[in-house]
Amino acid sequence: PPITFTTKTNPFAPKKKVRNPFEPKQSTNWERFIGENLFGKIGIVIIIIGVFIGVKYSIQHNLISPAMRLVLGYLMGIGLFVTGAMLKKKYESFSAILVSGAMTIFYFVTFIAYAVFGYFPQSLAFVLMFLFTAFTVLASLSYNQVVIAIIGLVGGYAVPFLLSNNSGQVEILFAYTAIINIGVLVLSFYKRWRVLYYSAFVFTWLLLLSMYSLGNTILHFSEFFLFDIATFLTFYVAFIVQQKATETLEISDGMLFLANSLFFYGIGVALVNEVTIGRTFLSVFTLANALLHFGVAYYFHQRRSAQALKYLVVVLSLSFATLVVPIQFEGSWITLLWSVEAGLLFVLGRRKDLLVYERISYVVLLLATISLLMDWGENLLEGASLSPTGNMGYSELPFANLLFFNSLIYGVITGFITYVMYKYPREDSYQRGLVVLLNVVCVGSVFFTFLRELSRWSDYAYLFLYEDVIFVIYTLLFWMLYIWINRKFIGE
Repeated sequence: PPITFTTKTNPFAPKKKVRNPFEPKQSTNWERFIGENLFGKIGIVIIIIGVFIGVKYSIQHNLISPAMRLVLGYLMGIGLFVTGAMLKKKYESFSAILVSGAMTIFYFVTFIAYAVFGYFPQSLAFVLMFLFTAFTVLASLSYNQVVIAIIGLVGGYAVPFLLSNNSGQVEILFAYTAIINIGVLVLSFYKRWRVLYYSAFVFTWLLLLSMYSLGNTILHFSEFFLFDIATFLTFYVAFIVQQKATETLEISDGMLFLANSLFFYGIGVALVNEVTIGRTFLSVFTLANALLHFGVAYYFHQRRSAQALKYLVVVLSLSFATLVVPIQFEGSWITLLWSVEAGLLFVLGRRKDLLVYERISYVVLLLATISLLMDWGENLLEGASLSPTGNMGYSELPFANLLFFNSLIYGVITGFITYVMYKYPREDSYQRGLVVLLNVVCVGSVFFTFLRELSRWSDYAYLFLYEDVIFVIYTLLFWMLYIWINRKFIGE
């Protein structure tokens, strides 16, 4: 008999239940959903708002002493928690809602005790909130409810901001956040709660971006740069571990992986530019990114694991490698990065029949388009002088500048994607409309790219009086060439 091979199943994936095809599909029990789930969550939100309003009202009108207000707040939280614990066996969903509301009240009352009344020192308030976060995570494991874990996650990330005294000790904030991230990621993989992974990703990068926008990056360069590296590596390794376990790659996963690498690189570039003069160190930093991704791709290739992710890492490696040379010159090399990534992702998606890569390439191409439009807009606003006697560098010469090179590469890549999609279409409903849209974008970008350089050349060569004639001749020649290419290579 012929030899058959069975595919390896994912040991972490939940077992799929096989439905009897002769049984009717079960309809959603809306009465149970509204009674046990929706009304319960609305109720706990009303209780929390009531506690907030009650505390605020008592403060404004001095009804009771500050200590009694805090005691009553803690008692309310304890009451909700005890009630939830007593109802866990019979009404687990409602019990989980009560417990999550109790933990929220504990966070709020502790913050009031520290920030408003000064009853707690910063160290004690920090310890209490850290314990609340740990207990909330344990409760989420006990109830198997991701909602409780999210409340603990939000509270854990909010602790440093709630208890901040503007001491400027950013290293403590970064170390605390890094520890929270590791715990959250372990929990998300253990319970297969992807929403925790996404939430930790968003909160952490928003934290780093907000801290960067506040300034003092030169004074705390080492702390910012180390936390940038730690955050990138934490999510990078976590993503790789997840992909090796599932061997599947969704569009959201791919976009998150790209965003993690680009956030790290973007913040790293901004930090390096603030403390260094020249572009050599920036080129070394870019090359280090390319080598890192290449090493990971080589590891996947040798171990023959995470094949879907391997190609995405290869794309990142090649994209950063293409930046090493042009980054030595001043200019808009970000457009080049997006364009090369889009082209490589599309080629891999079609060549390896990975539809997720192809769809990601469309998103990346949209980013490249936005970046190119921003580059053109900046160039028009600058209005640099292009006289032969002016101080014009090589990067400003017509047909010999980085913006022209980036625009041309963008047009070539967009044209290639359009041609392949037209000649080898997929059976997708959006493909035909996308081909038309990309064709318009490609032709328009190429037309404007050469038109811009011709305009610069006419100013440079003192031919600005004949600029309208040059424009008419160029337009006629361009469309004649476009029609000839369509008839010759496309057949239309």
